[in-house]
Amino acid sequence: MKIAALVRRAALGRLTLPCNISSAERALIIVAGPPEHLDRKGLEKAKIWLEEQISGVEVRAGDYPTRRTKYVAALVLLANVTDAPRVKELQKLAVEARGEIEGAEKERIEKTLNLFDEDIEPLV
Repeated sequence: MKIAALVRRAALGRLTLPCNISSAERALIIVAGPPEHLDRKGLEKAKIWLEEQISGVEVRAGDYPTRRTKYVAALVLLANVTDAPRVKELQKLAVEARGEIEGAEKERIEKTLNLFDEDIEPLV
């Protein structure tokens, strides 16, 4: 139960990119710690729980036994997340910036063309 609870806390806690985890298509779980604390059943329960939480069905899981620490840590990596408010906000800003750049470019071209139209007499 400790492994499953740790994975739940990692997935539902403070994420690097705040998002709706149910919009993820794939996920990876890695649990690291002393070998005597890494339970395969707990990892399988965590994997099944995460499969129910995401929109896809592909969840990979693995452990990393190490004697360097006495703590158990869990890492949850989500892939193809579609519902991330910060990404949508950045996309909106990019569209606005693109419109401003195109407007400025069009204005610059018009000014350049107007320079050539002034006081030019035909050669023939």
